[in-house]
Amino acid sequence: MKPVRFETLSEADLKLVTEQQAAQQDSWRSAPAGGYEADCGGETFVVLPGVFPPRRDTRMITQHMAALIGDDVLDMGTGSGVLAVLAAKLGAKRVVAVDINPAAVENAARNAERHGLAGRIEARLSDGFAAIGDGERFDLVIANLPGRCENAGDLVGAAQWDTAFRTHEAFFATVSAHLKPGGRVLMAKANYPEIN
Repeated sequence: MKPVRFETLSEADLKLVTEQQAAQQDSWRSAPAGGYEADCGGETFVVLPGVFPPRRDTRMITQHMAALIGDDVLDMGTGSGVLAVLAAKLGAKRVVAVDINPAAVENAARNAERHGLAGRIEARLSDGFAAIGDGERFDLVIANLPGRCENAGDLVGAAQWDTAFRTHEAFFATVSAHLKPGGRVLMAKANYPEIN
């Protein structure tokens, strides 16, 4: 087997990425008060101010979501609730959508209602698994966690930056306790800059 070779980013490249992400976060903070519409997979969603919008990594996860007929699904770090809605549309019996950001929880609930799925999607405010009961188990856990080990100054920044990888460490330490036998995790992870 041929070894995989990763291109690493220079310090200047990493600085540029950080600046671009900070600008994205500022744009999310300054979104119109009533939110704006965003498309993902041919579906339209509302995105409220301060909430992580559907992006390329969101679309990548949707491309790998198969039929979920009768499954119980946990959407960890739901943001605007796009993945929760699409999981329900793919047949999930029940979807729990959690986020540390109250605006994201409201956003996910609003998109569930907008798509006629409020009865199958429950949005909860949660720091990781804190709002998940000890006995709650899922067939699928979807995780679109913040991708970089940078210091997040607020909840908006925490959508992209995982201070000291606290969120990742807690996720991997706990996720198996909330999976049913044969349960699985579907996670997006950037191929930069932590390769450095």
